[in-house]
Amino acid sequence: MASYKECNESNCYIAKIEEKVRDKKIQQYHYDCGKCPTDILDLSPYIKIKDKSFLNKFKHIDMSKMQCAECSNSPACNADTYFEKKLFCWERDVKKWTPTKGRRVCGESCFIGVDQSKMGFVQGCGNCPSNLKKCLNCNTPYCNVINKLSTIKCHYLISKTKPFVKKEKICHPLHFSCYIAKDIFGRGNV
Repeated sequence: MASYKECNESNCYIAKIEEKVRDKKIQQYHYDCGKCPTDILDLSPYIKIKDKSFLNKFKHIDMSKMQCAECSNSPACNADTYFEKKLFCWERDVKKWTPTKGRRVCGESCFIGVDQSKMGFVQGCGNCPSNLKKCLNCNTPYCNVINKLSTIKCHYLISKTKPFVKKEKICHPLHFSCYIAKDIFGRGNV
């Protein structure tokens, strides 16, 4: 049975704590009064694990790196179901190789697009920025994934066969066009 705490403020929050300790992944919610914290908290008294040697990992949790959702619309509004209904998106800057789970609740949509000048993907909250090409908006949790971007098909030559055999391949979503090149002897390279 859940326990309730009387709050002095009208806001509550729920944070998803995800930590990896050796080969175990610990995933649990933390609930409290107020706005989502951004400082270091000692959550060791709240973490429910059998192996007490892991508790030191939870003495200094950086809450700015945890997913968190706030509410103020009703008493005990910060339930697990409230958190699971919130829209979180993958976030990635064009300079990063891999996306990270968004830490903030997104309003109405997520986006994924290609920054053509830097040839990289950008993911985040909100609608597609105007500088991105091949951009997609979506509105379900973590919907902004690369495989949703459109791809093109290009022909290519299999160089180990004589005469060269032309095949078709699906190009990576970063690419916008195909090319054909000929050498000085008129041989093509698609």
